[in-house]
Amino acid sequence: MNPRDHALFRNYPRNGSAILSVGSVPTPYHIYDGYGVFIGGTAALAPVQALLQGEQVQPLTTEAGRALLGIWICDFVQASLDPHHELQFSIFVTHSPSSPPVFAHPVGLLSAILTRPDLQMLCHGLWNNTPQVVAY
Repeated sequence: MNPRDHALFRNYPRNGSAILSVGSVPTPYHIYDGYGVFIGGTAALAPVQALLQGEQVQPLTTEAGRALLGIWICDFVQASLDPHHELQFSIFVTHSPSSPPVFAHPVGLLSAILTRPDLQMLCHGLWNNTPQVVAY
């Protein structure tokens, strides 16, 4: 099957455009094929809370009181903005201060991503390798 025939892309077709500093780009942004690595882990809570100061979210924590983080390393080989690479640092957050902690286990974060509707991902750092994607 051609990835571009997936229902997601049929439901949200590239039918718009945006004018950026690098010119016109199609919208919405699509990734059709690529590879990625996700590294999940934890960090001391206080520094992560400091990073989120002024936001309307709290870091999601483990039972041990540590904040949950993720690093994404991606090679998008087919995308609406042409092939490109991405490095993203994410903080997993919730809007609810009383949100229960995540089980402190090597797959605890992955389990939470799949089962916790209150979990959200806040991108704290994002780097791309093409001017077009950086502008987007």
